[in-house]
Amino acid sequence: MQRFFGYVLLVVLMVGLVGCGGGVTDTTIPAPPSSSEYQKGQDPTLDIMVDSFGQSMASSGTSTTNKFYISTASTEEIKNFYTTEMTKRGWKTIESPSLPDTTSVNFQADTNVAAINMIDMSMAGGTGILVITTGTNVK
Repeated sequence: MQRFFGYVLLVVLMVGLVGCGGGVTDTTIPAPPSSSEYQKGQDPTLDIMVDSFGQSMASSGTSTTNKFYISTASTEEIKNFYTTEMTKRGWKTIESPSLPDTTSVNFQADTNVAAINMIDMSMAGGTGILVITTGTNVK
């Protein structure tokens, strides 16, 4: 009889953990498909954008991690990649504010928020998609 109650308790605990999601253990944001991380000095126009973005995030007072990539994939391919990958890692899609000339998708896992912003560089005379990944812990 004690063994039965032990099994019942184990099943209740497992259901509770599954219901809570058990917490997300992988909070890294993967690099977008067909991309390379942007290195400062590759493009003067992008350097200004990257510096400006970094300064605005620093002045916001939140703890963030920003990475910049140039991808040859389309914005739709990038958005689909992140929707699939982040969901696999336990993140949930949350509403994204719409910004002019930008495609965005945001995710939340526990107290972590990931924002993925994509800018088509052809509108600035460049090529590829600038992908900005931002991870923030909102404790």
